[in-house]
Amino acid sequence: MMILRFAFLLFLGWICNSAIAQPFAHAPLTKQGKVKSITEWVRPNLKQKGQKGAISQFNPQGQLVAYALPVDTSLFNTTFQYDASGRLLEKQEGKGKDTRLTRYQYQKDKTIEYILFREKETRVLYFYDKKRRLLEKKTYQRGLELGPKYLPAERVLYQYNPRDSLQKEVIYAYDLPSGKMSQRTNVYKYHPGHGRLIKKVENDFDGQARIITDYTYLTNGQLHRKHRYHRLDDALISTEYLYQNGVLWQEIQYDGAFRHVKIYVEGRLIRLRTYLDDEIYRVVDYQWNYY
Repeated sequence: MMILRFAFLLFLGWICNSAIAQPFAHAPLTKQGKVKSITEWVRPNLKQKGQKGAISQFNPQGQLVAYALPVDTSLFNTTFQYDASGRLLEKQEGKGKDTRLTRYQYQKDKTIEYILFREKETRVLYFYDKKRRLLEKKTYQRGLELGPKYLPAERVLYQYNPRDSLQKEVIYAYDLPSGKMSQRTNVYKYHPGHGRLIKKVENDFDGQARIITDYTYLTNGQLHRKHRYHRLDDALISTEYLYQNGVLWQEIQYDGAFRHVKIYVEGRLIRLRTYLDDEIYRVVDYQWNYY
């Protein structure tokens, strides 16, 4: 029984930490200077010595150029390349036959994303208006059982309110290779006064609300709470944001039996504590290195 419980806890820990600990998309601005890398040190409690975890590396412009996990495979290593203007050109995840390669091509009113993974190709087209608002997204796939021709996989239309805030997403999903289409929508609701997002409703293909996310704010406009409810499995994820002198200090997420506490100092994430049934389950410390 003890072995089964330990294996179960490991599985739960992998799930919750993979959802909480994500690579830094961009190096945050700090008083200490330009960030070169951020290293995670993982330990089961506050007393034990940590083991090296994921590493995020940045160029002098603050862009993420590499993300690696400390496992005996290159599948979890990711590299990024940018053009002279800072636009993402290529993202490579893993190596060899398990490589997932994504390339980007930019045009005046359109961006094209090419994804190659295990002999299957995906092409995504993003269309913008003169305000650079995303109007439409089209996804096509080909390869293996789909054949050599691109088949439509998904189409998303975006609608905006007079304040240019995203108001509705209409999603058309196609079953491949049959081509049968299903439709669903995501709806965004904003406060009539301050205009901030207060609710997002992600509807299922049957028209019923699948995921509902509510947002509340402090009087100064800072995000205070976010509640995300999933109808199908009756799951609620609640996140609370705490501030000191107007700067984010703690981000606390409640997810079933787990509680994740992110601690910040001057805008820098320095520690993530994960509790299971109110006992410390895992601690992640973040080591910041500078140019």
